Amino acid sequence: MTNRKSKNEPEIPHMKSGSSNNTNGSQKKVKPKKDKKPLTPEQKKLKRQRIVAWVLIVCVSIGILGVTGVGALTVKNMKNAPVLKKDDFLTQSASTIFDKNGEPIYNTAAKKSDPTTFDQVPQSLIDAFVAVEDSRFFVHGGWDVPRFTKAALSNLLDSLRHGSISFGQGGSTLTMQLIKNQYFMENEDAATGVNRKLQEIYLSTKLEREQVLSKKMIFELYINMINYGVPRTMGADASAQAYFGKRLSEINLTEAAFLAGVINAPSVNNPYYSIEAADERTKEVLYLMNYHGYITDEEYQLAKAVRVEDLLVESSASEGEMFEYQAFIDVAYQEAQELTGLDPGKVSMNIYTSMDPTVQKGIDDFQNRKITDLNPSLIDEEKNEYRPIQVGSVILNNRTGEIAGIVGGFDYNGAFLHNRAIAKNSSPASVMKPHIAYAPAFEYQGLATSHVFLDAPMNYRGTDILIGNYDGRYLGQVPLMMAVADSRNIPALEATQGTIDTIGNEKMVEYLNKLGFSSVSEDNFRPGFAIGDGTFTVSPVELAGANAVMFNDGNYIKPHTITRIEFLDSDREPYVPSHTATPVISDASAWLTTRIMKYAVDSPYNPVISPVRRNYPVFGKTGTNKYDNETADATGVPRNAIKDRLMITATSEYSIATWTGFDSKDKKNPYFIDEYGVDEASQNLTGKLNSYLLDLIEESFGTGDDVARPGSVADIQHILGTFPYQAPVEGMDQSLLATGYIKRDFLKLAEASPKDLSALSDHKVMMNQKGNKFNFDIKMATYPDASQLTVAPSTITMNYPSGGTVDGKRLYDPSWLFGAVRYKSEIRVDGKPIAESMTEGPNQEISVTIENLKGKIEACSYYTFDKSTGKKSNVVCTSVDAKEISVSVPSAGTAFNDFVEQMVAAGFSRDLIQGNYVLEGNKYKSVVSADPNILGKSVKPGDYSGTTIRVNVTDLEITASGDYLRSNLKRAADAGYLTVDTQGKASGVIDSFTVDGVAMSSFRLSDHEGSEVVVNFK
Repeated sequence: MTNRKSKNEPEIPHMKSGSSNNTNGSQKKVKPKKDKKPLTPEQKKLKRQRIVAWVLIVCVSIGILGVTGVGALTVKNMKNAPVLKKDDFLTQSASTIFDKNGEPIYNTAAKKSDPTTFDQVPQSLIDAFVAVEDSRFFVHGGWDVPRFTKAALSNLLDSLRHGSISFGQGGSTLTMQLIKNQYFMENEDAATGVNRKLQEIYLSTKLEREQVLSKKMIFELYINMINYGVPRTMGADASAQAYFGKRLSEINLTEAAFLAGVINAPSVNNPYYSIEAADERTKEVLYLMNYHGYITDEEYQLAKAVRVEDLLVESSASEGEMFEYQAFIDVAYQEAQELTGLDPGKVSMNIYTSMDPTVQKGIDDFQNRKITDLNPSLIDEEKNEYRPIQVGSVILNNRTGEIAGIVGGFDYNGAFLHNRAIAKNSSPASVMKPHIAYAPAFEYQGLATSHVFLDAPMNYRGTDILIGNYDGRYLGQVPLMMAVADSRNIPALEATQGTIDTIGNEKMVEYLNKLGFSSVSEDNFRPGFAIGDGTFTVSPVELAGANAVMFNDGNYIKPHTITRIEFLDSDREPYVPSHTATPVISDASAWLTTRIMKYAVDSPYNPVISPVRRNYPVFGKTGTNKYDNETADATGVPRNAIKDRLMITATSEYSIATWTGFDSKDKKNPYFIDEYGVDEASQNLTGKLNSYLLDLIEESFGTGDDVARPGSVADIQHILGTFPYQAPVEGMDQSLLATGYIKRDFLKLAEASPKDLSALSDHKVMMNQKGNKFNFDIKMATYPDASQLTVAPSTITMNYPSGGTVDGKRLYDPSWLFGAVRYKSEIRVDGKPIAESMTEGPNQEISVTIENLKGKIEACSYYTFDKSTGKKSNVVCTSVDAKEISVSVPSAGTAFNDFVEQMVAAGFSRDLIQGNYVLEGNKYKSVVSADPNILGKSVKPGDYSGTTIRVNVTDLEITASGDYLRSNLKRAADAGYLTVDTQGKASGVIDSFTVDGVAMSSFRLSDHEGSEVVVNFK
């Protein structure tokens, strides 16, 4: 090793005192003692922990004075410490992985790579590890007192602040880490917490003091046994080959810094999990190498300018022996580590899995390019180079969550860490629309499968970002089933936003977490997740797990490969994972979701999904991620070019989730799938692969049945396009009815009704009258929405948020059933309509004879529908007071009886009309004059309220002389006013007559009307 002088480590910050000294010389006042309150259990625990923390600070401080203090400090703990043996570090254990039939498929001993010796390690890697992990490794005796003290003080101060002892900060030397990995990580009976830390210190100092292992051997063992983030692979050399396609001796400075940095958090710093985290961690290591003097400033600047993503190799470039079933084994191996906290490469286990050998063998054939129809096109036949498109897929049992097979990618050889079945390669695009958009809408909004959405221009709520569809079109009204099958974005976002408005963001996030998307939080959730928001990334395993919920009565079971683990070199009990079902959604909503996924497969909308159609029920959904126009223009990628594709395919028993795309991290020159070119898009690798995997399922498990309909689902028939759903109207056009399924809890039909009518603000009423005939001119306020005044057309005009319009299809409009909006007015007397008018325009003319002018007269107006006049807006009425009506008084010559009736009808009181008979000519009962003089005039009855109307009425003088035929007596008799007996004669000159037996020569008719007259002729 090159001997460079290290810079001094940064000073440890001084602890701030929690109190100030009394410097003014004054005495403190003595306060009376207060009775102490008993401590709560929580306070007692906190007090104990703080006491322990202060004791440890004292111990650590003593340790600073000399390592000899450790012996006295830890005597009790050391009695229980593991016995230090050199062979413990040199002996390797082996584990076996089994398939679902109990047949062995892999032994970890077969994967052990030859360890790298210290002399084979490049100096740059030694410097990188020492700089970041243990800067005084080659000079301390196993325990670096200053480094440990600094970390311990930081940890213990945290303990005092938070009330619990923590060892979160670093401080362990490479020797201590080697001890920890060997004796404490794999032993469930090992000491923990403070005791373990003390035992690590004791064993580390003993290891070096007694020279059980040399410094070189310690370093060599350490870099060969730690995890670099590569599945089933240990050691720096094997990991260098996996990441960079080169032997450890060939790596450069940046690659060395990456390897030294990734071990701190192999999952988080994995470049295939987060290239940003990998870059940041690598730069941290380079900074420390420069800080400690291992590299110059110039070397530091050059090395940190190199991007990690530019150093990575694709799987086809990585080297390593190919094992059967490797894609599945990698996942099972990693899962065993997560379940037990132990490394199967170090602790002997029998790991039993759910792998189906027939399925995985078929997958291996595909990965090894043995299935000709599923092989991407060659880009160089001479070099036998294929297009770099890659795949990841998983086959999952819907009821148990057990994984039957895993597609890791083309040319998957196990040395390459990027298993695309578990990698979060992309956003889900549209593949999760049934699960994120519609399933919660069925559950919480009560949507039916026959629901209709408006596919219209809209922005993300609260933004000016316009949402589009894959084809750049807006279709107008679309049924839910079609919206899913044709993958329309607007309906999916409408459904999602509706659910959020109903249950809130918190419950929506909770739903997604239960669905298996644990990375979703209230801080990062957005409604756009339903349509593939790019900030939401998923793996095929996650997709399959979420999909299985809909086929498992709404219950989630975490996808897994392991069914049982047995430990061979210890007395541990076998580990049987408990995969309990978590209720996510009702069985009704889950079943409804399977209906829309079945329709997505059976319908003609999406040719990509057509390869999976069978003669038994198959369910599915596709998703496509495209480059946005800005990225396309900046990189030269064609617009509409596809980044990747996803597809879910399912039977009633198994789910398949597949991703196809590219591993390349080169953002300046990205790969793409040309949507209109003759390449991957036209070959439809996604659809064909899922069809192939479906064949493998049929071969091993048979064909599927339809999902049984639960009793919590109901049939529903309603008027198309209504919500809340409206009941059919008797005799209506059957083409305007929709039939579907709904969660029974929401089965409720409202009465059919048109759109809400706008309120009538006002109307103007003008009236004129002639006698008791009235003419009303009414002008209503213009209806606010002129489009409602005509029956809606079969097209619908939709507005862009920023201006402009686009036309789409209309499936239903209430005007088709209830008619267009109309203006209507009524003339009412005492609340009862006696005349009405309904027009297309706001002006009304109504002529009506009103016999009873004493009643309450009103002109009332409202908006209504021409086919449903019972539906009204608010009613605006104007009262017409009969007393204020100008009426025409009958003129002279009008028969008195007629005069009286007309006056009464006009509003005059009958009791106040008095007749006074006067002789005038030969007329009888004709009005001659009146007092007040109102004959033939237009007057308001109200002006004469309480006034007696004296009317002079003509009378007849009957005399007994003259020719009978020409006499008034004859006229009175003909009019029926008198009864006349001419004693058989019809004519002659009257001599005399008797009236009611009394002889008279003359009389006034008004005095004897109705009398019997006997005529005597000369």
